[in-house]
Amino acid sequence: MNNIQNKAAAKKYKFNIVDVAVIVLIFIAIISLILIFDPFHWVDDWFNRKEVTVEYVIEFKALDDNVANRVNVHDVLIGEGEDKRVASITNVETRTAFGWIPNHENGVMEKSVLKNKKNLFVTVEVDSVYKEGEGYFIGKERVAVGSQIKISFPTIEGTLTGYCVSMKVID
Repeated sequence: MNNIQNKAAAKKYKFNIVDVAVIVLIFIAIISLILIFDPFHWVDDWFNRKEVTVEYVIEFKALDDNVANRVNVHDVLIGEGEDKRVASITNVETRTAFGWIPNHENGVMEKSVLKNKKNLFVTVEVDSVYKEGEGYFIGKERVAVGSQIKISFPTIEGTLTGYCVSMKVID
């Protein structure tokens, strides 16, 4: 009788090919549902991303001369926000800042040089991720021509706000 109970217990836990097939089908169903619905876009993020190095130019308008002259090539930039992106400056260019001033005599706007002000153009090289259909991302922030960028310079206290005016992929 003891022998019969041992055989029944051994038969009760026996693993066969039907069990394997059911487990595989359940696994395939779960994977299919994830691929179909993909609520967090993990699949898209995984397959549609490419890591690249991007060079972009940030324009800072009408900065004081003493601020614009303190930015140097090879300085390391630290971004603002949740993702602290780090970039290296590859070129710095300053240009005379202009503004539009109303001429009340003839009723038109005239272009005028802003005294002690410079427009600063900083070329930056940074690693980023390209996501198909979405663009280039540095951390979680999307960067495109026209996008606003806040940057901290090591030689300037606080952050400066500029705009991306040019962008190209290096590799």
